[in-house]
Amino acid sequence: MPDVLNPAPDVATAVRSLLVAGYDLDDSGERHPSHIEIRCAKPSVFGVEVRFLIAVTDMDEFSDPELEDIRRAAKQELRVPVFVGNESTDSQLGWSEFLSDLGGSVPSWRAISTSYAGTLAVASQNTLSPGMSGEAWLVFEDLVCDGLEFIFGRRAKRMGGRRRGQKVSDITAVLPTSELLVVDAKAAANGFEANWPAFRPLVEYTKKQQQRQQGYNIVHSALVVSSSFCQKAEIQQQLSNSFLAETRVPLTFMTVPMLTDIISRIQTSVDLRTAINWKRIFSGGSVTHNAFSREFTAASSETIRVSEY
Repeated sequence: MPDVLNPAPDVATAVRSLLVAGYDLDDSGERHPSHIEIRCAKPSVFGVEVRFLIAVTDMDEFSDPELEDIRRAAKQELRVPVFVGNESTDSQLGWSEFLSDLGGSVPSWRAISTSYAGTLAVASQNTLSPGMSGEAWLVFEDLVCDGLEFIFGRRAKRMGGRRRGQKVSDITAVLPTSELLVVDAKAAANGFEANWPAFRPLVEYTKKQQQRQQGYNIVHSALVVSSSFCQKAEIQQQLSNSFLAETRVPLTFMTVPMLTDIISRIQTSVDLRTAINWKRIFSGGSVTHNAFSREFTAASSETIRVSEY
């Protein structure tokens, strides 16, 4: 199974994910020979603060002596011990299970920084914000990747500009349900000219991913992200239909304002990331505010939170 779907336990990702999920951290991780201990707290539904000692190891599981030592330390500090390892067992959470309980991982801080939306908007115009250096289109790819990682809670794989001369897409993103999006980030000052010849390389990238992922993962859709698109929604849908006929997956269009709006909405309810029907949102044609709002509202109203009962 590709590493993009099953990353190893990572304390930085754990810390970011805990903070975004509303936990107050007492430290950024105390290192021990076999594990990291993170001390944090969060108010319960009754208003009482619950204090945790979260032990994270990159091994499959903790040994019995390690479990006892950590439980003893947690008891002395009046904390609830939580054990996280590679594998899920009777005595510990698996890494993927731990992140899922938090609403998904937060691999990068950039998408939830105050400067992200402005920097992304400028880069989408194929220019750089003051103080930044490098190639604007490559900066745009990285920023789009950061945004997709945050809204899906899964690490995306940057390819594109880092594999010059190779026929690969810019980004491969993973949905919470493990299907893949083959992503092309198009920086364009006056909107991207969406036409069939422009998507020929994306057709090749998509077919290549389908071949590579056989027996592992399903490619759900191809996604193009740009500042805006010159073609109206009706033309975008026609292009998606043609793409579907060629590759057996639809082509979805998303503007930068739409991406930043989704990030903003997800920040208010990060635990809903895994409940949203992303496959429906990225099912071809233009991603619209109305379509996302419907899915977001449905996820919010239909998700049962234990704290509500």
